Amino acid sequence: MDESAIRISMLEQRWAKPTSGDIYEEDVICDFPQSGERIRGRANLVAQRSADPDHPSISKVRRIMGSGPVWVSEVVITYDGKPWHTINIHEFRGDKVFHETQYFAEPFAPAAWRSQWVERMESENGVLDFPVCDVRVDSKNYQMPPSEGFTVAYFLTVADVDRSASFYEKVFGARITDRGVPLSGRVFIQIANTWIIVYVGGGPTDDKPNITLRAPTNPDEVSSFINIRVADIQSCYEQWRNRGAQFLTEPKDHGFEFRCYIRDPDGYIIEVGQSK
Repeated sequence: MDESAIRISMLEQRWAKPTSGDIYEEDVICDFPQSGERIRGRANLVAQRSADPDHPSISKVRRIMGSGPVWVSEVVITYDGKPWHTINIHEFRGDKVFHETQYFAEPFAPAAWRSQWVERMESENGVLDFPVCDVRVDSKNYQMPPSEGFTVAYFLTVADVDRSASFYEKVFGARITDRGVPLSGRVFIQIANTWIIVYVGGGPTDDKPNITLRAPTNPDEVSSFINIRVADIQSCYEQWRNRGAQFLTEPKDHGFEFRCYIRDPDGYIIEVGQSK
């Protein structure tokens, strides 16, 4: 094997056995520039990784590349129940790593303002490898689907799942976080700090006997609706209208708030409000 093949093999081993210190020099230095921390020595590095209370696991090695003494690994890890994207710079001295630098980044929701220039990154099966599906409240992360406890989502019965998903994605910059349980056809959609589930209607099932789900038949009769609170209602009104949202009226002044409503493709209304 040539030198490059040997180093690729060593780094593959590093990610296959993340708490092992076999690839490091005795006096290795590992830096975390984002926190300003440095670990000196292989023994300390192995001890730190073995003692990590959150037990991070390697989700995916995206690529390993480099030349000469400097190599880079792009790796996704699962830490504290959520994905983190990492860049790891490995500097070799002979056949061992003597200096490693690690950078960590959380996933983030796509910005609605740049949606006209971007497309979703998809895997071969059409589902994002690591969807953004966390909402943090104080020190707790809420996920969809949850890894513990529970998470609340609003269910919409729709006539066409793809049409509805496209509407929320285009107008609000929502993220399709999950295509649901295989064969179920449900779609989970993250909008800001919450989720909705869209799915076609159907007749009674064994867990909801005598209950039929159907999309609205009379758009002028409403019993519940989604409420979106905004910081600048006029800006949202112009932006979302330009993306195809159908507003019932322009924003109206109701004394304690400005308010207007959008109708989605199935006839559901969405209240948009700005508190004064």
